[in-house]
Amino acid sequence: MLPTAFDKLFFIQRTNPLFYLAKQVTYLSLFLIPQIETRFAPIDNDMRFLKIVTVLFLVSTQINSAQTLLTPYLNLKTEPTKKTTVTTNAFGITLKKNWSKNNEIENNMSYTKTNINQESNAYSFKNDSEYSSIENRLAYSRKVNDHFQLRAKVITAFNYDEKASWNDFLLLGEILIDYKINVHHSLSGGILRSTALGTPKILPSFTYHLQLNEKLKAAIGFPESQISYSNNSRNIFFWNHSYEGNQFNTNNGTGTFTFSQINSSLNYERQIDERWKANFKCGYSFQKDYKSTSSLDNSISLPIKDGYLLAIGLQYKL
Repeated sequence: MLPTAFDKLFFIQRTNPLFYLAKQVTYLSLFLIPQIETRFAPIDNDMRFLKIVTVLFLVSTQINSAQTLLTPYLNLKTEPTKKTTVTTNAFGITLKKNWSKNNEIENNMSYTKTNINQESNAYSFKNDSEYSSIENRLAYSRKVNDHFQLRAKVITAFNYDEKASWNDFLLLGEILIDYKINVHHSLSGGILRSTALGTPKILPSFTYHLQLNEKLKAAIGFPESQISYSNNSRNIFFWNHSYEGNQFNTNNGTGTFTFSQINSSLNYERQIDERWKANFKCGYSFQKDYKSTSSLDNSISLPIKDGYLLAIGLQYKL
């Protein structure tokens, strides 16, 4: 019996990563397009959240049918200082699939809200400022041989203060090469288009990986370094040092708000059971640079002081 059109389509979906990615982009567009049609009808926060949940549910049903790892997550972070408190809440979902022994695709969709509260207009800035980000990260890795691996990532985002529009679109990404020297030493390097220093810039990336033993390993480089220790299969303790930043359009695209800082933190990650994972973070953020710029290039800097940070996160593997 000759295969039907449905059988052919099902086979292509299972075997062709391009078809799979096109389908996920289609689902993502169902959510992004209404977000940017602000000239016709603004979308309030409740409707935006509902659309996020709806799209993630649609994608999850398709991913599960393709036997792909699906992990929703929720992260909460607060950075209180003397006159200002910065809180960041993020909700997203990570999709991961191994198409073959040497090819892996990972997609992460997230919605992040950053809130800056200050005491009675302490810095001649809005007392309560909210910034939102709708982001999609598509990563592909290919193992060339026992020593070389190629990695590429495309990041698309809409960063805005009140309503999203095409002016808020941001394109970032990275291209990296991993070289394994031996079982204990490896190197990674490449280029990034990143907001790690505030505004989008082309930056170098380099990391030296050291596997001391089965429990202790380190990754030292830029823009992130990490030393981790695992005493068993459920617990991971690690120190993380990273550059963090972002840029948001304000006033319907006529201005920008940028921030950058360096975070140094101690983290604990706990595998509660086969599905649930929790992580806790406490640390210190410094060299903070928060700046609002108008269309006339007039800038207002917020002299936010260095301070500690606290964060908690949950993951659930479907």
